[in-house]
Amino acid sequence: MKGTVKTLQDLDRADGITSFRSEFEEHPGRKMWKEYIQAYAYLDPVEQAQHKLADSTTWRNYSDAMRLGIQIYNHRTNGGLEPPPGT
Repeated sequence: MKGTVKTLQDLDRADGITSFRSEFEEHPGRKMWKEYIQAYAYLDPVEQAQHKLADSTTWRNYSDAMRLGIQIYNHRTNGGLEPPPGT
């Protein structure tokens, strides 16, 4: 299963920020990215397929996070000028 996230360690490697992990740990974009990736990645494969087919919020958040990386925060909050969704 190539591309499947299994653990938090996989997430740390998957976002491309590995050598400076401690400096970026509290970055709101990293927090948002991990939250969106985890919400989808920890579903079983059948649930993942259902979310994808239904174009659910979980799927849209996941696909945007995969496309934008930690820049999803800037994209979703108008450059950080608006509060993140759900706050």
